[in-house]
Amino acid sequence: FHFGPNMVNQRQEVRVKIINPTKVSVSVDLSLTAKGDAPEGTFEILEPKLTLPMHEHRYATVYFTPGGLETFTAVFEANVENGTDDRTNKLAFDIVGEGTLPRVTVKAPAGRNDAGQALASFRRLLVGKSQSLPLVIANEGILPAKVKFGHKVGEWPPPEDPMKWKSGPRCFHFDGAGAELFLKPKEEQAYTLHFRPKAISKPAPAEGEAAGEEGAAEVTQETFQAGLEMIVHSNEYERNYIQL
Repeated sequence: FHFGPNMVNQRQEVRVKIINPTKVSVSVDLSLTAKGDAPEGTFEILEPKLTLPMHEHRYATVYFTPGGLETFTAVFEANVENGTDDRTNKLAFDIVGEGTLPRVTVKAPAGRNDAGQALASFRRLLVGKSQSLPLVIANEGILPAKVKFGHKVGEWPPPEDPMKWKSGPRCFHFDGAGAELFLKPKEEQAYTLHFRPKAISKPAPAEGEAAGEEGAAEVTQETFQAGLEMIVHSNEYERNYIQL
């Protein structure tokens, strides 16, 4: 029996039908034996013993809880107590299950920074002008995915402690800010990123130098940076940032 792909650390169950084809009531001992390095609790059986009246059936419940991104296997056995007929006193088969997680990737922008994260690189603009870039995300996994766009972080790289995050500069705008959506396997969703510098920050004059004084430092350009947080629920490894 194959459970198929299942979410890591989430329990799934299946009911196995056991039939007594004989004319006498029997007691059946049930067991599950994991193969390989499957952690304890990966496969469990609810009923270790069943009593089956003649020509009737009962169900055994088998649980599967994958603990990682791999394939797990166990052997299910049902043995008739004091059985003498080798054709009917034992049932055995393999049970297989796979652990997986929802996986969402950024298809656009295609650029990547040194950390391998998506990079939306806007061109140099005059104050008051604007540019838009597409943001396309795709569910490339085999499970439905729930995605949320969180904070716009005002510095790059973002501090590891979210409590130290600063708000992103207002020159960046994202039309999906705060959005939470579900993506089916292989489904895509498109958004738009906007950049419109409204002003350039001017530093305070140096000591002994008056603002506007000839020779005083003037700022003619400024670089703005921010990070957009993208969270994939039920996947602690999928906490991505899009650098702006």
